[in-house]
Amino acid sequence: MRAERSKLSEEESYLLTGTLGLFGGLFVTSDWPSQWTGERAEAVREFWTAAGIRRPSGHRVLWSADGAPLSYRVSYDDKAAVRHRVALYNWTGEARDVGLAGRYRLSAAARSKTLRMENGLILSKAQPPHSLRIANLEN
Repeated sequence: MRAERSKLSEEESYLLTGTLGLFGGLFVTSDWPSQWTGERAEAVREFWTAAGIRRPSGHRVLWSADGAPLSYRVSYDDKAAVRHRVALYNWTGEARDVGLAGRYRLSAAARSKTLRMENGLILSKAQPPHSLRIANLEN
């Protein structure tokens, strides 16, 4: 997640960090935490806190025809306020609209302000290339 001496864009860094965090995975880094500033530091704290990693109790992945994950929904059985989250991926090299149909409702505190409900879809308009958007879902 550091900004200096990284070949990853900020979007690509968040895609990797966010995916590992949602899966409850191990976070290993060569960065010093002091190198994480602003939104990058907040992205790390979103998943790994002093209380530890949130481990999913259930998850569902929607795959593309060529085997890339399009979306990932994760559920938690812990005492935190957010019980369900959904991630929308854009693996392409250009901005595009990304959406997920289902009986979901976005939480008012959705992390990404670019996500919204439209015609029964959770929608991310013109999502940047190689990116991830995560939303909290209401129960």
